[in-house]
Amino acid sequence: MGTATTPAVAEDTIRQQQWHLEAMHASEMWKVTKGQGVTVAVIDSGFKLDHPDLEGQFLPGKDFSGSPGGVGTFADGHGTGMSSLIAGTGKGTRGRGHWVWLLASRSSR
Repeated sequence: MGTATTPAVAEDTIRQQQWHLEAMHASEMWKVTKGQGVTVAVIDSGFKLDHPDLEGQFLPGKDFSGSPGGVGTFADGHGTGMSSLIAGTGKGTRGRGHWVWLLASRSSR
């Protein structure tokens, strides 16, 4: 039998994989701001609007793709991934400005 991973250990592992936080000196940046009052437009192929890291972060966006489904169409995960790097709340991915609002807009490729 294998050993079970506790949530704390799993969280530490996730944090260790988030190279972008160290590369962008996030801990120093967060001393100044966590993005309060900032809205970032993310234009991509679609978004998982109910993703746990981004729940409550999305403002109503616009679909410019001309394809069915709307902004909340979860195409390939790229838009959600980029949004998590920007504004993830830390349930999995911690973003640079986790108090940022996201204006998700869908475009065609």
